[in-house]
Amino acid sequence: MNMPMNMPTRIRFLVNDATDIQPSQTTAMLIAAAVARGHSVGLVGVGDLSCGPEGQPWAQVRVLEPGTLCSVWHSRSPRPNANPWPIPISS
Repeated sequence: MNMPMNMPTRIRFLVNDATDIQPSQTTAMLIAAAVARGHSVGLVGVGDLSCGPEGQPWAQVRVLEPGTLCSVWHSRSPRPNANPWPIPISS
């Protein structure tokens, strides 16, 4: 299936630590490009993964909205979506 190039997409990045992304990292540059293009971007750290009540994989997702990247990378607070919520990985 071909998707239009201008269609926003939900993108999740799995990283070592979702609260410690450095601007010089390639992952940070990919995240910034996705946010700049209007995509729904979420960060998931390896420590944010768990199993749901029936054994299904879950993730605590920190959602980045456009304009949040500077506060994420140039200060220790606030964090992106400081209170991440669990969602099934299949969603």
